[in-house]
Amino acid sequence: MGGTLTWAARGCAVLSGGAAAVACVLSLGAWGTGELLGRVALWGWIAVGAAVLRTALVVLAARAAARARAVEERRAPEPDRKARPRPSGPGSGALAVRAREAAVWLLIALASAALLVAPFQQHHREAEPELRRAGAAVATAVVARAPSGVHAHTSEGQVLGWTSRLELTVPGGAEPVRASAYTYEEPKAGDRVLLLYAPSEPALEGRVDERKDLRSVAGPGSWDPFPQADEARKASLVATLLTLFVLGAGLAGTASMDPEELRALPRSGRAQLCWTAALLLALALHLPALYGHPHPVVGAVAWVSFLLPALGRGAAYAVVRSLS
Repeated sequence: MGGTLTWAARGCAVLSGGAAAVACVLSLGAWGTGELLGRVALWGWIAVGAAVLRTALVVLAARAAARARAVEERRAPEPDRKARPRPSGPGSGALAVRAREAAVWLLIALASAALLVAPFQQHHREAEPELRRAGAAVATAVVARAPSGVHAHTSEGQVLGWTSRLELTVPGGAEPVRASAYTYEEPKAGDRVLLLYAPSEPALEGRVDERKDLRSVAGPGSWDPFPQADEARKASLVATLLTLFVLGAGLAGTASMDPEELRALPRSGRAQLCWTAALLLALALHLPALYGHPHPVVGAVAWVSFLLPALGRGAAYAVVRSLS
């Protein structure tokens, strides 16, 4: 019974890690609205669900092993009770154990980067719900007349962009389309801009926003790890730095652990509980952003939330050390 539970727990660990890897890779490039974001959330739920099931199986396997040891100790002669067999089987060597833990930390680093990218994506993929319901499309339009409501957005004396109201002509369109706009250059009559609008309902206000990939907003979503929007470039840089930091800290922590402690890590119910609780909390905090809602955490709390998987693994290390 204990062996079956152990192998089932290992299977859940593989499923959880694989699903988390898929979710992280998708999330790091899921710029846009549509089915792709739903897949990210789905794989995240699978990863956390498998981790929760694994924790339950680890606890049951530990209890079964404890009962089996108690029976053996009652039957075995006194000198044999002190003998503790060394772990055997695939992955039991010190090098294999450390390599396995390094792979876990690589996944944790990717998860931290994916959690960091989620709020950056929030603005980039923000959909225009009315336009989408009316069948949003993207076309190159021409500014028909002088813009109105032109306002410069500045920071430290530098102009970051311009907001305005535009009246645009679309190729093949019988009526002009009015749109709110954000452009990097001051708009003027005759400029060509990318317009998000509803061809079937030209009376609906369109949208011009050079900070976003409007084709991705209008379509089913796209996967692009290096989109050109300012928010995306900033997210990519910070996510890369965070990945390297978490991976380096994790490998340093792994190197400080004894191989026997690392072997005990997947068999400790309390250690797995710390790890799984951190994953659940991380998913709960960032799930709204994956479904297109405002991100619930900001500031210092947000940075802690990005590091939750790493903190959970660190707590698991502390539990195992306290038991050794």
